[in-house]
Order: sequence, then C-alpha cells, then structure tokens
Amino acid sequence: MHRFALAVVAIALTALSAGCRAEAPSGEAPVSLTIAFLPEDAGVMEDMLLRLPRVEPTLLAEAAPLRAAQASDVRWPIAVEADDTCDECYSVTRKDDVIHVRGGGLAGRQYGLAHALEVLGFRFFHPMKTQVPARVDDKAVAAALAEIDGLAFEPEMAVRGLHLHTLHPIESLFAFWKPGAENLEDARAVIDWVVKNRANYVQWVALGDIASDDKAYAAWVDHTRSVVDYAHARGVGVGTNVQQFGKSSLQNAYVLQKNEGTSAEVRAEIEAALERLLAVPFDYINLSFGEFFESHPEAFIESVQTTVDVIHDRYSHIPVGGTVHIGNYEGMWLDYEGERLHYYMLVKHVEGLEPWVHTVMYYNLFDDAGGSYYHDDFFEHRDFLIDALGRGEPAAYFPETAYWIAFDNSVPTYLPLYIKSRWKDMHDLRALAVEEGVPALDRHIVFSSGWEWGYWQQDYATLRMNYAIPDDWKAFVREMFAPLGEGGARFGELVADFADVQYDALIGERLAAYLAGRDFYIDIGKVVDIASQPVRPLFGEVAAMDKEERDTLRRTVVDPMNIFAAAMEDILVEAASLGNLAENAFVAETLDGMEVTVLRARFIARLYQATLAHAGDESAQPVLREAEALAFAARTVVARRGRNFFYTTNLLTEGDRNPTIYPFGYLKQAHNLCLWERELSEVRQLVDGTDSGVPLCIF
Repeated sequence: MHRFALAVVAIALTALSAGCRAEAPSGEAPVSLTIAFLPEDAGVMEDMLLRLPRVEPTLLAEAAPLRAAQASDVRWPIAVEADDTCDECYSVTRKDDVIHVRGGGLAGRQYGLAHALEVLGFRFFHPMKTQVPARVDDKAVAAALAEIDGLAFEPEMAVRGLHLHTLHPIESLFAFWKPGAENLEDARAVIDWVVKNRANYVQWVALGDIASDDKAYAAWVDHTRSVVDYAHARGVGVGTNVQQFGKSSLQNAYVLQKNEGTSAEVRAEIEAALERLLAVPFDYINLSFGEFFESHPEAFIESVQTTVDVIHDRYSHIPVGGTVHIGNYEGMWLDYEGERLHYYMLVKHVEGLEPWVHTVMYYNLFDDAGGSYYHDDFFEHRDFLIDALGRGEPAAYFPETAYWIAFDNSVPTYLPLYIKSRWKDMHDLRALAVEEGVPALDRHIVFSSGWEWGYWQQDYATLRMNYAIPDDWKAFVREMFAPLGEGGARFGELVADFADVQYDALIGERLAAYLAGRDFYIDIGKVVDIASQPVRPLFGEVAAMDKEERDTLRRTVVDPMNIFAAAMEDILVEAASLGNLAENAFVAETLDGMEVTVLRARFIARLYQATLAHAGDESAQPVLREAEALAFAARTVVARRGRNFFYTTNLLTEGDRNPTIYPFGYLKQAHNLCLWERELSEVRQLVDGTDSGVPLCIF
C-alpha cells in the first residue's frame, strides 16, 4: 500500500480510537490525604488542596506536624515543617511511612508540599486541571522518596515566572483583565498552579481600555487588587507590562507616552499614566517599546530615563525592566557612543533599567533562528545578556513558549520543541557563564500565549526547569508522564522524540516557515519587507519559478517535509498504541496534537507538490485531492479537541467583545482551520484558474 494511504488509515484509526478518550475513566476511587502543617500556614495549605479533584483531605494545623502525621492511619501522610534554610529551599524525606517536608519559608513549604504530592503521583500540568493518580502506588512512592533522600532543593533562578500576554485573547486575558467572580477564581487558579510549579513571579500586559474609561478602570482596580493580594499571600511577586511609546503600540496596550512635547510635558504625561496604573500595588514594571519602529537614540533614552526616574522618585520600591526585542531590519542597527547597537539595546544607556532579553518562537540563543524577524541567529542578544551579567547588572531572559499569530497554536500545531529550546537556553547559558567567568543568569520569565493544544506543557516544563535545570531534559519529560500508568514513562520518551524530530526539521532544516500558517497580515508584511515569522515562497511565486528553482524547492522542502511527517507519524502510531493510556485527558490532548501536526506537515507538502506539478505542466489534481483529504481529517481532530478543551470553549474559538484588538478568541482560526483553507484556496485558484476568494483569517 502507498505510504500516503497507510498514513491516512493509521490516522483515521487513531481518530476513531480516541473518540471517547478525553475524560478519565468514571468511578475512580477518591484519594485520601492527610497533611499536617504549622498553624500559620493554614490558609495557603488549604489553597494548595482546594482545586484537586477526587481528593479527600484531612488537614491538621499542629505545632508539631510530624508527630501529628505519624499518628494518622492514612497511607503516606505528609508533614510540612519549617527549617532554617533559604526561604525557597526545601527537602522531602521519608520518616517511617510519613513524607516529611521541611521548607525554609512559606514558599519553600509550598514547593515541598507540591513535590510531596508529585511523589504520590500528582502532576500540576494545567492551571485548570490537575492530574490526580488513579491510585497511590506504594512501590513507586518508596522508590521516589529513596531517589531524593538527603537532597536539599534550592532554586537556580531567583526570579522564575510567567509573562501572560494579555494583549492577545488568551485564557489569561479573561482571568486577569476582565473583572468578575469566575474570572477572579481562574486567576487564583493560575497563581496556585505557578506556585505548585516552583515559580515566584507573574506579570501580564496592561491594556488601554482603562486609560480613559473611568467605569472600566474602577472595576479593573477592584479586580486586580484582589488578584495581587492573593498572589502576595501565596508569596508570588506581581508585575505589569506597559508600552512606553504610543507611536509604536500596534495593539491595544496601556501607553505611558502618547504625545511629543517638552521634557516637562512628557514627564507630566508619564506621571499621570503611572499614577493611574499604580493604584494597584504592583511589584514590578516591565516596559516594552513596540515592534518594527525606532526613534532617534537620544529621544529614546531621554523618554525611557524619564519613566524610570518617575518610578524611582515616586514608587521607589518598584524596579523597572526594559524589553530588548529583536528585528533585523534596515534602521534597527545604529552607532551610538562608538558602539554598534541594535535599537532595543539602547536600554543599556538608561540608568536603573534592567534589560529583559527577548527571543521569539521556539528559537533559542545558540542555534539558527530561521530568518525569524530576518535574524539568522540571536547571538547578538545572547552576547548582550552575557555582557550585562558580566557588569554585575540585574538582567533577565525573556523567551517564548508560543507565538500564536499564524505560527503555531493558531494553525494548530503541537510543538514540544519549545521544551528542548527553553532547556537548551538555560543549560547552555549556565555553561557559558562559567566559561566567561560571569554571574549565572538568575531571572527567567516565560512569555506565555495560551495553554490549549498541549501548550501547557511548555510552560509547565519551563517553570519547573527554572527552579532546577536538569542535565537531561529528556529524563525530565519522561518523569512528567511516569505516573500515568503502564507506558507513561515510554510516552514521555516519545514526546521527547517528537521534540527531537521537530528540532532537526524545523530548526536544523529550516522548515519552520512551512509548518506555520500565513494570514493576510503576514502576506502584506512580505510585500513591504517586514517579517516576523520565517518567510517562505508563496504559491504564486512557486508557479513562476523556472525548472531549476522548482527542483531545488522539491529537494529542500517537499521531500524533507514528507520525511519529517513520516518520522512524526511513526512516533504517533507507537504513542497511540500504549494500552489504555489514551484514556487520560492530558495524553489524549497530546495525541490529538501529534496527529494534527502530522496532518499539517503532509498537507503543506501536498500543496507545494501540487503547485510544482502545475508549474511543470503536470496534473496537479490528484495531489490537490490528497491535500483536501488531509484537511478533512484535520477537521475531525480539531472538532474532537474543541469538545475537550480545558477552558471555556466559546471564549477561545468564537467571536467575543474584549479589550484587545482581536474580536475573537485566540483559537478561532485554529478551530475553523482558516489558515489551511486559505492555502487550499490559493492553490485551487492556481490549478483551476478560478477566483473563488481567499479567506483573510484576520477576523
């Protein structure tokens, strides 16, 4: 049987077998837990247990928690006590059949309890859903405790957390920005999840709707104060991100400086904007400076310095960071004070501003960047970060775990490659710091853009690796899924293998542009020579190629894309065959993600193959029909996943009035497969010579 036919059969069988796999088996027995802790920790310990389904906890607030736990008749009771180590340090040991947690401060005791629960088989994968073990496996618990016996856990990064990109209509927009009791509870759930994954910082983007609407502003203040108060009670610092310049704010961000004017006028405008924003007790301000824009160096430095000075004068306890973005465009590199600098690197000349070095997508500081924002690599940004550390200045690394706009989860695709790249950055930066003799990076904030389609994995893994950078990232991924019954560790290995295959193809062979989609704005950007994601030839450009160019495209793109798809499919077939593991909701989602990504790779290869056939005066219709069949199969997967999202579906997949510039949830285009339909329409027009219209995929 032809390889393509085999692929369709395998994928169809996987889809049929997965039809009822999203929910855990009904009738699972509740998990009984006894947890003893100090009376002063009662509130946070109750919160640690609040959102765990099927758990029947006995909570004991006692002056001597270990003694209270030892008196329990529940198997593997947990005692949480204090010790004299650092605030975020902890240990987890076995005292007879008690899991004994000792933490230096409230944070350490929370982290230690989370680790103890993980020993029992819990996994805090998603803010809205926790993996609860079907049963507690005595042998596995004993083995896990033996493995960590005598270890003292201490964070490698001082600041570890999430930037929730609420400029986009993601889950966090509703939870953190839109007032309401249900949204407030969701925000608390996210903070709880952050704590359980050993992080200590959360920030989100401030939006412009509160700048002039007093009613919206008052509701926002009440909601946001409640969120911040809860975060502080859990030991989590809270920041907000704002735009410095109105002229470079392409989305509906909260802007500090909208107008030009005298120094006094600019300062007065910035003071007023900050006074309104800082009615909420934020702990940190992160400044952004837009994309694709630049201004005169002296004007940039003067304005940003004014903002920093105002904050330090009026709110002296609040540090300020500035995002060092990317963009290898004409005019973005300049000579300033005898040094060749990228425009955003001018932040080094602002006194009191901490640089946050940003990279995008799943690219990292050590590998090829695929032409993203026209960068072949991000080595200059890596060197800038190392130089800042070498000067002893506070500096942060600020990478992404999703890009959204037409690139990954809006396609949709499942990309555990992000986990490998985020690990590589942390691991290799640590080694480079030793080699260069500079202090180690101690601030790592993840730019997060949504959690469905398996993207929670990227945030979960990165937060955990921030606390303790593993020597082997694959071992960490295996451990993620190990409690999920027979085959769990093997499933984790297959997820890591999937990431490796993607790393080789998407970064190593520069196929990223083809797996990604393209909407109307991305195509317009190409016309005016501005690109965010890596660029690929449009179908009309392929049709105009000569034979040598077409042969090169076939050899360097179409054939490797088919090989890439086959390698992912082999992993998918084995992963789907691991007994009843697919009954688990997290595994089911991962399998759906693997499947739709295989389909996407085959689909785009078929479209380019059809275009090449048409350009060479061959019949393109058979290959085009194969592409249509792949899109049909993808609709089945997308529909199934849409019924099993962890978050409220209509907010993510339908139109919605919200304070961003996007009048729809971030998964609307993915749910409708609009980016696929756009590409199909373009190729149909070429092959059939008809103009049936091409969807824009921007509404």
